[in-house]
Amino acid sequence: MRFFLTYVVPLVLPTALYFAWAQWRAKKFRQAGIDVGPVPVPWVVLAGLGVALLAIVLGTMALTGGSAIDGDYVPPRFQDGKIVPGHVDAPAPDAVETAPDGGMR
Repeated sequence: MRFFLTYVVPLVLPTALYFAWAQWRAKKFRQAGIDVGPVPVPWVVLAGLGVALLAIVLGTMALTGGSAIDGDYVPPRFQDGKIVPGHVDAPAPDAVETAPDGGMR
């Protein structure tokens, strides 16, 4: 589901909105008695808008998502018949150890 919302929706959304608008517009013209022939679809513009929206979504996720970098990494493991994904645990408050001579390790 995350893949779909992150990659597919931003790429397809401009095209879906364009076709919904085109259908609405054609319906309004038909109701007014105006015959509108086929209208060329601006595929390059729609593709560009989709790629731009995808870049915005991925950039936002890269800047706002993720885990803390100052924690303890726990690698993926097999537990109770399931694969538990890797993650970063918050650092312990006493994570900095001191050597017996008072220096830091």
